Amino acid sequence: MRFPFKITSDMMPNAALEAVVVRRGAACFDCAQHDKASVATLSLTGMAGFNVDLADRYLKLAIAPRSATVQPGGAQSVDFALSGGMGAPVRGEIVAMVVNDAILQLSGYRLPDLVQTVFATQPIATIFADNRENVTLKTQTPPSEKGFGYGGGFLAGAGSTRVRANFQPMPYYGVLQTDARGRAHAQFTMPDDLTTWRVMAVALDGDAAHFATGDRTFISTQPLIANPLLPQFARPGDRFQLGLSIANQTGASGALDLVLKLSGALAFAQGDPHAQSATETAQTGVQAFRFPVVAGTPAATLVEASSSLGSQRDAFRVPFTTSDRTVTESVIESGVSTGHAAIPMNVSAGGSLQLTLANSIVPQFVVPSERAMEGEALPLADESASRLVVASALARLRGPYRLELAFDPAAAVATNLQALLSYRRGDGGFGGFTGASASDPFTTAGALDALLFARTQGVRVDANAVSQGIGFMTQALANPGRFKWCNGALCKAQLRFEALWTLSQAGHRRTDFLSDIVAQSSSLDSATQIRLARYLLKTPGWQGQGAAMADRLAQTLYVTGRYSVANLATAWSWLGSLVDAQSQMLQLLIERRAPAEQIDGAVRALVAQQCKCGWPTTADTASALTALSAYAATERLTPSTVTAMVGKRTVVSVKFGRTASSQTIAVDASSLNGKAVAIEGNAHYTLLYTYPVPPDAPGQLAAFRVIRTLNEPSIGSTATDAAALATMDLSAAAPVAVAAGRVFDIDVRTIVDHPVDRIVIEDPLPAGFEAVDTSFRTTLQAIVPQSDSWQIDATQIYRDRVVAYAQHLDPGVYDVHYLVRSVTPGTFRWPGARAYLQDAPEQFGRSASSTLEVRP
Repeated sequence: MRFPFKITSDMMPNAALEAVVVRRGAACFDCAQHDKASVATLSLTGMAGFNVDLADRYLKLAIAPRSATVQPGGAQSVDFALSGGMGAPVRGEIVAMVVNDAILQLSGYRLPDLVQTVFATQPIATIFADNRENVTLKTQTPPSEKGFGYGGGFLAGAGSTRVRANFQPMPYYGVLQTDARGRAHAQFTMPDDLTTWRVMAVALDGDAAHFATGDRTFISTQPLIANPLLPQFARPGDRFQLGLSIANQTGASGALDLVLKLSGALAFAQGDPHAQSATETAQTGVQAFRFPVVAGTPAATLVEASSSLGSQRDAFRVPFTTSDRTVTESVIESGVSTGHAAIPMNVSAGGSLQLTLANSIVPQFVVPSERAMEGEALPLADESASRLVVASALARLRGPYRLELAFDPAAAVATNLQALLSYRRGDGGFGGFTGASASDPFTTAGALDALLFARTQGVRVDANAVSQGIGFMTQALANPGRFKWCNGALCKAQLRFEALWTLSQAGHRRTDFLSDIVAQSSSLDSATQIRLARYLLKTPGWQGQGAAMADRLAQTLYVTGRYSVANLATAWSWLGSLVDAQSQMLQLLIERRAPAEQIDGAVRALVAQQCKCGWPTTADTASALTALSAYAATERLTPSTVTAMVGKRTVVSVKFGRTASSQTIAVDASSLNGKAVAIEGNAHYTLLYTYPVPPDAPGQLAAFRVIRTLNEPSIGSTATDAAALATMDLSAAAPVAVAAGRVFDIDVRTIVDHPVDRIVIEDPLPAGFEAVDTSFRTTLQAIVPQSDSWQIDATQIYRDRVVAYAQHLDPGVYDVHYLVRSVTPGTFRWPGARAYLQDAPEQFGRSASSTLEVRP
């Protein structure tokens, strides 16, 4: 059968005809055997899609620059004409822009086809409500999101004209309304760039349902063009050939007069340091002329050049950057003075000395934890337990330390206590969430730990809830197998230890199954291993084994001038939390009466594990505050006066009262004369000495080892090993010489011997090299850098350096690769590559510095 229907705009850009055929008539009992299958079919469903022609949605947009070639700094006009498919003029709106085409070529960007964007094809899916068992439902492929987008770029360049100094990537952007004849007009003044300009525009009519996209080009040029040949920057002491390229399009030859002027940090190496002139023989085409210059102390710098050939002239003035990003290194010492402390520190290298004195280090670490209480809590027992710990700890610490909190801790305690108790079940245990079908022993252990901790902080807790929970955990200790999911030896050991730990917090220390738990200790996560050592140290008959385990764990402590980090790594370390492991280590150090410097370092390391918004999770925050509460219990704040001296000079004198406070000062080290800092009085101190690194310094192995190599590039594959042309490691490096106009692969290798977080790898570029951004479409694809280590999260190219970042690195060897091109002849400083922690820059490593010579 055939039937007609009308195509409407609602069907754009695609639609479908759907049909359901239902069999009618009596059943056929006498049909042939081969017909029975078809007769048994009661219904058929079909769908046929079709596209709706979008041709009438396109408008026509004509773009006509008044001048195909313009002079830099001159006026340019562009006419636009908007018409419909049949040529009739259309009233509408045009968004137009004029962009340097050289920039557009970097990404290949063009304005979108709005018809295809607005009327993007959509998949069609229909579900029929039918009880026939032969109907099959099929999930359609999700539609692609509409939209478009490309990356951007920036092209710093020099063009040409008069004294050309006005360089812009986009001289015009505007929204134009067409008149009754469909015409619009844009007029603007050209900048001084000499390049191809692309006029791009999109248009729509009055009902915003018809669109057009178009572009045209024109050129900005002149007969005689002068352009600078400069590196992107220079460092003090660099000596290079400042170049000037002359494009002679006049068709004539003769005497070419050149005048160059420098101001600021650049000076000519011969003759007048600020001005040079020369007369050369001009030839048709492009010629380059070079003048030796030297970079001095950083200052605002301008390079100005003028050229004349007969009646044709050109001049430009461009800024130039002399960068002195002084490479600095830091050493740090922290600890506790109990009357007198002498910290050896030779400050004769200049730089700056930063000194922090405090009578407590608790307040600056406790306040960020309140952010865990912001927002709505998840409807989970673990979340309520963690919030109860945080709120009760802060409520207890607020008074002695006069903390200013953004929430009412007493109200938060009451709210989260009530929420936690709502997860109780009839058997005394706690379910993980509301309506849980059974109590969970691990959740119950965490809930009881939170209730018992809150009770030690002065919170009234339902004794019946605690006693019933203790009964549940006692049964779990005796028979972990009652939980069907806990059949293995490791699971049973973990559950039994949680039961033992919780019972001990309630005052019932037991040794049931302790030997089985210790036998599985190497398979436990780091935090649980430390907690087990703490448990054994307080358990009669097990102190010796606990001390041996604690000693082994203490040997893994990574101690620096600022931190004492729980440097643990086991096959099951991914099961635990790094924050929890550090919290447990801090409590272990306190219970074993470790040196005050180690305990302070462990507190600082615990806080360093948080981001700007606090520790990663609410559970981490609760664990950290449990440890910090134990640390705060060891402090006694009394009035005192503390004085810091270097040699015979008093650097600072601070008076402390009965409340927590601190003071930080920074001193120019060049004004100090001494090889030690003396502190008189009782205080926590942190000394951070930052000093400049000499340009020819060898490498430094302070926390990491950094090796930089210059390699031949790989051709067409990132897997090919490149041949090393030069290596900069710990020993002093020899100068490196390369030819101009070549591409090289640079490898910065960082060797890490302990787990680290938020590490920055920074490689300064010599001014004779330019880093190659391989994401640009104009980049030669035949030469590619070798692959970075997958653990490197991000790499960013800057004018004078390349920076890589990794959120976390385990012990190992990591490589960062990028390409460079030798561009400017000369001799350039090449500072060493560095790797350092974002939160502790004194933990660093550096390769040797060198000198790069680029030969013409």
